[in-house]
Amino acid sequence: DLLLAADSLESCKTSTEDLLRELDVLGYKVSAKKVQICLGSVIYLGYQLRE
Repeated sequence: DLLLAADSLESCKTSTEDLLRELDVLGYKVSAKKVQICLGSVIYLGYQLRE
């Protein structure tokens, strides 16, 4: 499991794109069902995390 946090929406989008690109280069797959991108609240390892 990976958690990426950012200070702004733009930074979140850019960092997410960079991370997904690098994971692809390394041969890792990302589950579209599990992805929670640029949200103020997410479930991570069973815990709800908020801003």
